[in-house]
Amino acid sequence: MFSELHTRDRFAPWSFLQRLTCLVKFLSERSDLALYRRILFGAAHARFWDDERTLQKALSKLDARGLVTFCDQIGTENHIAQVAVRQGMKTVTLQHGQYRLLNAEGMSPDIEAIYNFVSETMLCWGEATIREFEKVGVSRNRFVPVGVISMDSVKESNLSPLRVQRSRRNAFGLALSGDNNLENNFELIEFARELQSETGMSCFVRIHPRSNINLYPSLAELAYTTSDTKENFIDLIDIAVMSSTGFFLDCYRLRCPFVFLDSRFLPEPFRASGVVVRGVNEVLGVLDRYDWDRLDELIPYNYNDTKARAQRINEVLNGPF
Repeated sequence: MFSELHTRDRFAPWSFLQRLTCLVKFLSERSDLALYRRILFGAAHARFWDDERTLQKALSKLDARGLVTFCDQIGTENHIAQVAVRQGMKTVTLQHGQYRLLNAEGMSPDIEAIYNFVSETMLCWGEATIREFEKVGVSRNRFVPVGVISMDSVKESNLSPLRVQRSRRNAFGLALSGDNNLENNFELIEFARELQSETGMSCFVRIHPRSNINLYPSLAELAYTTSDTKENFIDLIDIAVMSSTGFFLDCYRLRCPFVFLDSRFLPEPFRASGVVVRGVNEVLGVLDRYDWDRLDELIPYNYNDTKARAQRINEVLNGPF
């Protein structure tokens, strides 16, 4: 039996008084912090302390043995997972995006996913993810590779053969990362200008679904067309240029050639793809000699290991608690 738990904020006088009391206590105890930090952290502490009691009651009423979260890096789901762990429940979370370790040249909020991983098990994409977590001391025994779990209406069996044999369109796609990779995106746009200038190819741009296009004024110097859907984007291009985005798996699945730009911001996990380029000529060379056989070995192993997916998921969900 599976249950869903929905939480929402609502004003309750007694709860408000309890939170206020907790906040005042925190402010008095943490004089080592600056006042604004005490207020900020104290408010969060009071909120979570109050929520914890509610979550404990809710989980007890469900009489559940296990908890599966979409992504336990997210505040609310992280807190629910913590409560479930303390109550002795089995906890499982899913991977969302290609996680990579934070470093001085590749800043990324993904560090939250790595250090806030509190569930017993993660159903992850593949080896590239496991290696990133191992760098901070997380045992690989906590990971079960099941590839990318997604719902998609596209019938791959009908599309994939056509992708490999399609005729050239003399166009490339620029797939930007999320706004958390601004500097990375700026380098991608500059490279796209060079690629377009030297080859005369048309350019189609895919903006990350949650990105603000106004943050990229340099796009005005690029002759491009935006694409509404990933399928339409892939249909219109010969090759996609990107960096630090899991969108490459959509390209791989639909048999659209893609490359990662080897900028100073390209995280290590993406270098294992075998399609990293440094200049315009390399993009054209890769396009002329695209090695799908090699990718069919590297991608499943590192990023989308779906081997025995159903069996692996079943063993995690129905295994010993």
